[in-house]
Amino acid sequence: MAIDLYYALMSPPARAVAILAKHLGLDVNIKELNLLAGETRTPEYLKLNPGHTVPTLVDDGFVLFESRAILQYLANKYASDKSLYPEEAQARANVDKLLFFDASSLFPAVKNVWLPKIKDNAEPPQEALDNLGEKVKILETLLGDQQFFAGDKATIADISFGVILSFLEKMNPEWYPSKFQAWYERLTKAVPELLEYNNKAADLYKEIMEKKQ
Repeated sequence: MAIDLYYALMSPPARAVAILAKHLGLDVNIKELNLLAGETRTPEYLKLNPGHTVPTLVDDGFVLFESRAILQYLANKYASDKSLYPEEAQARANVDKLLFFDASSLFPAVKNVWLPKIKDNAEPPQEALDNLGEKVKILETLLGDQQFFAGDKATIADISFGVILSFLEKMNPEWYPSKFQAWYERLTKAVPELLEYNNKAADLYKEIMEKKQ
């Protein structure tokens, strides 16, 4: 039975889930939603996800939202390559730590910079820019000299970061040190679906911004 994925290309968390699903070779029925048209606020969708966000996954009647939880679920249930989400307790905790940092710190900081531009074509406040710069420095420290954020192999944490970090250079080149570029090149070789989806998203963002000019 196919998995339903409620999705929007412009949502980095939704892209992360779509990327992992495709990387795992899953039979996924993509249900594209228009966020700007309010399609996540219909009564039907709110029954699935009262938080009116994307992504939402429906796997044989099991409903799950919050992208990092979905990444964990898909890797747990369907990944034959256990390095994507290690089973050993400390290795898994390290990946979870990165996912929680993304959810609680990095992605909110990115949204506070990104949303004013996308929604209103406005410059974000300096406080938001400073906050994102601080989070990026933390992320650079977390990567250190490793090949990937959790060690020598790509994990679902790298995928979750990968849908965000590729756009930081466009926001501010100072937020995209050379080690991020090298990491991204390694990641897109390990998970080529990431480059495919991010390139599509870049084209969409460009189209949206051109219409606001």
